[in-house]
Amino acid sequence: MYGYETFHEKLAEGLIANVRGGNPPHAYIFEGDAGLGLFETARLFAASLACNADNAPCGVCNSCVSAKAESNPDIIVIKPEDKKKSISVEQMREMISDAYIKPFLAKRKVYIFADAGIATESAQNAILKLIEEPPEYAVFILICDNADLLLETIRSRCVKIRFSPLSEEKMLEYVESISPNNSKREFIVRYSAGIPQNAKNIIEDESFDRIRTETVKRLPLLFSQRKLTAYNLADFVEENKDNAALILSLWAGLMRDIIFIHQDSVKLITNGDYERELTEVAARVEERAAVKALESIMHAEEMLRRYVSLRALVLKMALSIKPNW
Repeated sequence: MYGYETFHEKLAEGLIANVRGGNPPHAYIFEGDAGLGLFETARLFAASLACNADNAPCGVCNSCVSAKAESNPDIIVIKPEDKKKSISVEQMREMISDAYIKPFLAKRKVYIFADAGIATESAQNAILKLIEEPPEYAVFILICDNADLLLETIRSRCVKIRFSPLSEEKMLEYVESISPNNSKREFIVRYSAGIPQNAKNIIEDESFDRIRTETVKRLPLLFSQRKLTAYNLADFVEENKDNAALILSLWAGLMRDIIFIHQDSVKLITNGDYERELTEVAARVEERAAVKALESIMHAEEMLRRYVSLRALVLKMALSIKPNW
């Protein structure tokens, strides 16, 4: 749409219609999973807000051209400074000072927070007054996967736009558009859970099929009575530490499939091309054991996000899954 990769055309058209209709709100929250194109939609919306023509975005004015080239001085992206994990209060103070300088070439000045959820509480408090009483030309777009990470005082002053995962039909269309006649398209669509970027990552990752095959091969080891297999699993994940999150995600998906098989819901499984292997494991493992294993894997995923020792968390996970231990 307009040269921007947005997957929610109706939402984008609605936002643009508000711009063309008069005075749009000055603060928005774009909420949705990473990989749904929220940032691209924010860029398109920012171009519309900054456009100097009535039929925004016109695509030809100086503001639109520079917006597409990501060089418009009146469209400012706020993200953590190099090697930092959060948006600091110092950055917010600099932005506040900048916000009171009128636009250089555009109708409005737009600030896009690429991941507002990682702004510190003090940083959020710092911009609260600005969002409450902004200059008439300033608009703020706060992107986050969960609006609850933002202060309630900020949420209450913004219009929230929720971006939902795409339907399977739209995902099939997307996968076909970037990888025609892909033999694994059914798996890719289901595994991607409505997130286009997930599908793109799978298709472009040359190691994905190998990692997935090795992960499935080791699935029975999770339920082995032998303690040594826990160390084998830890070794496997550590040897592929760059793909640790992927391995845990794949195991979680396989465990959900085993639960579906126990519930006679084979049509719902994600890994349909491994139905035989999954059925064999399900025949040896009770449903409650699979549920317990899924809980352990999900806990390990959370621990990985907290930078806990990789080997330690996989060992703990594998040992917690094994029966009678």
